[in-house]
Amino acid sequence: MKSKCMLLFMALVFSHSLFATVYKWVDSQGQVQYSQSPPEEGTATVIAPPAPPPHSSLQEQQQAKQLEKQINTNLEQQKVNAQKAAQKAQEDKIRSMNCENAKAHLADMQSKVRVRLYDTDGNQRVLTPDERDAEITKTKETIEKYCIPLQTK
Repeated sequence: MKSKCMLLFMALVFSHSLFATVYKWVDSQGQVQYSQSPPEEGTATVIAPPAPPPHSSLQEQQQAKQLEKQINTNLEQQKVNAQKAAQKAQEDKIRSMNCENAKAHLADMQSKVRVRLYDTDGNQRVLTPDERDAEITKTKETIEKYCIPLQTK
C-alpha cells in the first residue's frame, strides 16, 4: 500500500514537468537550446508535448481478462493436482506400512507352532491349529491386498 501511494506521489510530482512548455531556439553561437523559459534575446518556438499513448481497446481488455481467468484456472488445477499427489503419497506410505506389518505377522505366525494372542481384555490365550491356519490365511489375504499393487507400479 505504501509503495502504491509513493508511486502515485512520484507520478504527480514528475507529471508537472511533462506538461511544462518547452522552448527551442538557436543562441548567438549557433547552438540549438531547449528550455522551459524563453530566451532573453531572440525568438523561440514552442515545442508541443507528445500525445499520450492511446487507451487499450475493449477487445484487448477482454483478452487480458480472459488470460487472467485462464491463469487462475491453471493455478487452481495445479493446487488440486498437488493435493491429489500428496494424498496419493500418503496412501502409498500407509499401504507400504500395512504390507510390511502383514509380512512380519505372517512370518511370525509361520515360524511358531504355538501362537499366543491377547484379547480385548488383555488376557493371553494360545490359538488352536485351526485358528492359527485361519489367521495365516487372513494374513496372506492382507498381504495380497496391500503388497501386490505396490509391486505393479
